[in-house]
Amino acid sequence: MKTGIFVLLLLLATLLCVLCNALYINKVALEMENRLSDLSAPPAEDAKKEIDMLQAYWERQTPYLSLSVGFPLLDRIGEQLRLLGVYAENGDVFGYTEALTILHDCMRDLCRLEQCSVENLL
Repeated sequence: MKTGIFVLLLLLATLLCVLCNALYINKVALEMENRLSDLSAPPAEDAKKEIDMLQAYWERQTPYLSLSVGFPLLDRIGEQLRLLGVYAENGDVFGYTEALTILHDCMRDLCRLEQCSVENLL
């Protein structure tokens, strides 16, 4: 009986951790998506400063996200943020728009991976 209760408590704790993790990842993705949406295309004069703040936010969150999100997606987001900053600094409108579009897609991928669906179970 004690073992059954212990297993049930352990299962509930695991489910709670999974839920908290999913909520955290979705919160970060939503914050990133909102900040990316605030960036203007073509880049404004202060775009580089905003991108640097966005990149600093992302780098603060990455250690926690890396506990459950795969490295390829995290690395891709980091690379695109750096490219976005370089394109904004150099005034490359096409590259800037492309990097911004890819970042929006990455944020959707990040949220999609945390949804409860049959696709994610397979």
